[in-house]
Amino acid sequence: MYFCHKCFNTDVQPSPEKKIYWQLKCVPYDGVPFQLVGTKIYGCHQGKDRCTRQKEKYHAQKEKEALEDHVFNARRHLVQNTKKMDCPAQITVSQVMTFPGFKEQHKHSTKNSKAKRRELSAALKAVVAADHSTVEVVMEYQTCFTPESDHQNHPTVGEVAELREPMDSRVEQQIVKLTLAGARKLSEIRRHLFNFVNDELFRGEQPPPRTRRRFYPTDKDIRNILSRTKEGICESKNDQVNLQSETTADVKEALQVFKEWNPDWSPSHFMVDFSEVEIGALEEEFQGSKVLLCDFHREKAWVEWCRKKDHGVSNAQDSLLEMGARYKNCSLSEMLTVLVTDFLPRTYRMYIELNVKYSSVYRRYNENMPKFLKDRPRSVADHVMSRLTEAQCYEANDVVAKGNGMFHVKSQSHPCTQHNINFGESIIIPSCTYKDWAKHKLPCKHFCAVFNHVHEWGWEKLASNYRDNPLFSLDNACLGQTSCERDGSGRSDITDHTYTPVSVEMQSPCNALPERKRPRKVKQRRECASLLREITDLTYHLQDEDYLKTLTDQLTEILEDVKLHTPNDQSLPLTFTPKKRKKEMANLPVKTVPQKHPFTKRVGCFAEAMRLYFRVSMNLK
Repeated sequence: MYFCHKCFNTDVQPSPEKKIYWQLKCVPYDGVPFQLVGTKIYGCHQGKDRCTRQKEKYHAQKEKEALEDHVFNARRHLVQNTKKMDCPAQITVSQVMTFPGFKEQHKHSTKNSKAKRRELSAALKAVVAADHSTVEVVMEYQTCFTPESDHQNHPTVGEVAELREPMDSRVEQQIVKLTLAGARKLSEIRRHLFNFVNDELFRGEQPPPRTRRRFYPTDKDIRNILSRTKEGICESKNDQVNLQSETTADVKEALQVFKEWNPDWSPSHFMVDFSEVEIGALEEEFQGSKVLLCDFHREKAWVEWCRKKDHGVSNAQDSLLEMGARYKNCSLSEMLTVLVTDFLPRTYRMYIELNVKYSSVYRRYNENMPKFLKDRPRSVADHVMSRLTEAQCYEANDVVAKGNGMFHVKSQSHPCTQHNINFGESIIIPSCTYKDWAKHKLPCKHFCAVFNHVHEWGWEKLASNYRDNPLFSLDNACLGQTSCERDGSGRSDITDHTYTPVSVEMQSPCNALPERKRPRKVKQRRECASLLREITDLTYHLQDEDYLKTLTDQLTEILEDVKLHTPNDQSLPLTFTPKKRKKEMANLPVKTVPQKHPFTKRVGCFAEAMRLYFRVSMNLK
């Protein structure tokens, strides 16, 4: 277990050597006189919060600034606002100054009595007063560790404790070293860190589990160190401050110098950023060369394409871009190896990490948080909390009960209308006529208005098949125990604070899906198409001319036979359309395809004129 570095007691610093004679209080320690220099008490990093006063002042200052004009600072509500769990565990470290050389000079002073201590102290002071450089001084640190049973209100083993560990300083230094060496991608840094931990920190030993944050930091930890390191080597976050501005004339001047140094240099291609200044200068100085864009701007175009919601991949753009950039040239076996050894374990670890971090055993929830939102996924808690804030403007007379879990809540935008609220039953899920419910299927502000003003109708009154949905709860298998609620003092309601880790294996979330039933004709068509493709592939490997001629004759006969069995109108084969599809096509509205303008994508003065005057209707009258 790790402890914070905040001192409860003030250090007693040793006096300068010239005043050491007046400060010595010698007591024999194992036959050696010693001086207690100072003591520090370190508390558990999840102990009592000793910065509450500073935090209150900080929040009060922020609230005051928010009321001022022209202040647009982002405000956020922390669901879990502190990691402190009031753990009483602590360790004591004492700094002791001993004089081992003085023991050899005064062996008769080993008896520990008050008179002997005074005699030993006087003798030592006399030697120090005469020549303090002859006295050997050794600094020692004596530590008293607390038993593990003293830790309370939080687990000390298992995934929760492993994810709460601070990062090892050697690992952090390695990330800084890799960043300064030019590493920027998370995948690259993770790979180097894995080799660093296994080959250097634990060479010849069993490496720690991958869930230990101390040696295998999370992606967020790596990003934070990357950001701090890059900001430390720059004078400003703005590139315009760190670099000089460039113009076409400046770039042309530099290119002319290169041409003078290399008169025979005639490159065929140039790789540039998406800068019109650079592109224009290169096209003017090297007219026979092609200017190509770098991979960065190609990836930027991919990012912009993935962000568009119309393309349907906006929720998984990070994974898609990472897989497309790293494994675009991999074979199927290589891709499966990456999925099994890297992607799936990393995704599963992220799943465990999110469940652990959002639990009350990892971090204490905000006191203003309703009890029913604790130990919920963060997206659910944030959504409902924002709607509870919006619902504060409702009054009690805005909510009208209609019986059987149905309510009418007045609309804010249209006060004359009302929204219908239904808490649902065993087979009917809750519902609301407001568009926010239709989009998210989570309690909207009208449900929250009922929660606030009709106390007997809260979250626990929602239909059980909706309220107990696994999507609204954390996976307790990742925690090893049920997350415990705490009262205002921070103490757990469960008396036994032991944590029993559970081995969670990756299992399929559902049974295998039944095989899709297809019509017999469709299955036979596909078998025929598969055989034809196989014959086509093997044909390219045939070398015997006689056999090729025989095969051509056989295939010609087969083709003629197939044509005889194909429906046709004596000129072209007929396409078979199912009756259901014909009926659907008949009901489709008829749309006219607009004619494309022939000069739409052309540039130049002539193209602009043609876009204005091509096929213009003129009134002859």
